[in-house]
Amino acid sequence: MPKIITFSNQKGGVGKSTLTREIGVCLAKQGHFTLLVDLDPQANLTRGLTDETKPGAYQAFCNEPFEFHFLRERLHLLQ
Repeated sequence: MPKIITFSNQKGGVGKSTLTREIGVCLAKQGHFTLLVDLDPQANLTRGLTDETKPGAYQAFCNEPFEFHFLRERLHLLQ
């Protein structure tokens, strides 16, 4: 059964992107298929993982074509 883990906080600068990145990488290393979703307009999670930009979450919400970033085995990102 898939599980969804969410990190959220209205206040900025509390480590949401860093925590999400580190836990996502650890879960993938343990063999869990992991999808990180960056819905922050500043895209700090995406910038912390890749320099590449692709059509992502906004396009998915608009029912347009989108792509996942393949970061490593079992770890993907939707920006």
